Amino acid sequence: MSTQETIESLRQKGFRITNIRRKLIEIFSTGKKPLSVQELIEKLTKSDITANKTTIYREVYFLLEQNILVEIDFGDRKKRYESASSEHHHHIICLKCSKVQDIQLESDLSEDQKKIEQETNFKITNHSLEFFGLCNTCH
Repeated sequence: MSTQETIESLRQKGFRITNIRRKLIEIFSTGKKPLSVQELIEKLTKSDITANKTTIYREVYFLLEQNILVEIDFGDRKKRYESASSEHHHHIICLKCSKVQDIQLESDLSEDQKKIEQETNFKITNHSLEFFGLCNTCH
């Protein structure tokens, strides 16, 4: 969903569109990698928008509740966020420079997911698959 479509959808639901909210939606609509709150603050600062960490967390949680963002966990105790409207994908993460790239798998994991659900009687609601190693610059 584009920045404008997302903003219009929120307006129709009766939500206000502040400068910070608008800019965060724009960042995630055009961005290609998951971002932490600290990275968001840096991007906002570069756009001459000042906001404290509490405000950014509040806005991120709002966007999560509205299903505009999803939370990504790379197992390093650092939460990252990306657009929920992007096609389901996985990531490769460099252990040295922390570079993150989106990747698409050739095979669809939905059949594997169904098999796991049947064999374990476990209802899977989401999954995450990340690959860790060294990028071409770091190895």
